[in-house]
This record gives sequence, C-alpha cells and structure tokens, in this order.
Amino acid sequence: MSEFHPETRLPPEVIEAFISSALIAVQELAHCEAVPGGLATPPLTFPGNSTIAAMRLLRRLPGTLTLIVPAEVAFHLARGYLPEGADLTHDIVDDVVGEFANVIAGQTKTVLKGSPYHFALSLPAVSRAPYAPQVEDTALVLITPAGPLWLVVVLPPCDGA
Repeated sequence: MSEFHPETRLPPEVIEAFISSALIAVQELAHCEAVPGGLATPPLTFPGNSTIAAMRLLRRLPGTLTLIVPAEVAFHLARGYLPEGADLTHDIVDDVVGEFANVIAGQTKTVLKGSPYHFALSLPAVSRAPYAPQVEDTALVLITPAGPLWLVVVLPPCDGA
C-alpha cells in the first residue's frame, strides 16, 4: 500500500495522476505552458471571480473533483482552446472550464484504472458561486502564465485499500 500524502490523504500516484492529467489538458487543449505549483493547504481562499467546475467521482465511496479557475486564467485558457476570433462570453468561458474539468477527470480515470482509486464520471456542474472549502481540503496547484488554478480532490480509497 502506498503512503498517503499527509496534507491530502491521497497517495503520491493519485496526486501525480491528477497533476499530470491537468498539465496535459492545459498544454494540449489551450496550447499554454503550465507547471505544478505544489499544494495549497488549509485554510484555503480563492479569488471571488473564479469559475468553479465540480464533478462527482462515482464509485462505492464517492469523491469529488473541483476545478477552480480565476477569471483571467479562464479567459486565457479559453483564448488558447477556442478558434481565433471566437466570442469569449462568460458563458463560453464557463463551458471551457467545464470541458477542462471533464478532460482532467477522464484522463485521470484512465490512469487510475484497476487501482482502488478508479472512478466513473458525472458531468461537471459549472458556476461562479464562491467555493467554500471544507476544513480538510487541500488543493493541487498549477501555475500558468496568466496565474494559478486549483484542483481540489476528495477521493477515498475503495476495495480494501
């Protein structure tokens, strides 16, 4: 059994799966460089102008993936993802953030297949409501040229892990 990262309660291979999936999504979909930024530990605060894409990770012990993207980062990612000249309305940018969450979760699901952390996906629920982190939440941080974005992952092990 892997050791758990003390701040996230997730083993290193799960953290790596989410980080590498997020890096690939940002780099390949938005044609934007990104680097891991470490962990943001409690107490967590996020910009109020963020787009939040939340997904349920479906399994016997369900989990969640919440992608938190400040407005300026969301617009930067959308500019790289959409065709040049696309009208970047708030609704379109929100849809792009939801798509990024879906791709990140989908790629991570594939990497974790056969492990006690494998999951099925729900559709992302996207909002601009403030994200209220739980006391124990830890966020995985990615740094882009436009600023940071965060992945808050809650995923307990299943199947005897």
